[in-house]
Amino acid sequence: MSEDRASTRLQQRRLIVTAIAFAFPVMASIAPPTIDDLSPWGVRVLSVVIAGLILWMSEAMPIAATSLGVVAMLALVGPGTSDEALKTALAGFESPAPYFLLCALALGAATVKTGLARRLAQMLVRGARGSGRRLYAQMMAMMPPMAVLVPSALTRTAMLIPTYESVFQTHRIRRGHPLPRLVM
Repeated sequence: MSEDRASTRLQQRRLIVTAIAFAFPVMASIAPPTIDDLSPWGVRVLSVVIAGLILWMSEAMPIAATSLGVVAMLALVGPGTSDEALKTALAGFESPAPYFLLCALALGAATVKTGLARRLAQMLVRGARGSGRRLYAQMMAMMPPMAVLVPSALTRTAMLIPTYESVFQTHRIRRGHPLPRLVM
């Protein structure tokens, strides 16, 4: 019974955080605050950035849903007509950068799907022999050779994060522990 109550409270907190985050762009559209040398559109964009940061940091919504929500918020508070606002909100997708990011994330997912992340994690855990310091040193020592093999920092990170998560799960290191924060 207490687990149900805790789950309900967590859902309520997430809903409250989400409502607060979405309130920023709405308030900036209805009654825009004046910020020196910042246009009303700039204030609304800043409010969307604040909302996105709140949602990403709190993890009140899944990250993918938050990302789509931020684009939707930009379209809703955008300048001009709704058609112009939508074009402005989606302008970033004209660039090849988002597609590069998607491909890098696909590589990260592939390391998990193929078992490479698990194998690298097992190798790191065996080499650490139960020592958190050795584990950290190994993780840091892996960086220079990986930089030579995979020049893109983003792609390298997308490949290593699943490995690190596997290591943390193997050692039963929780998300709030200092080691994952230090490594990630």
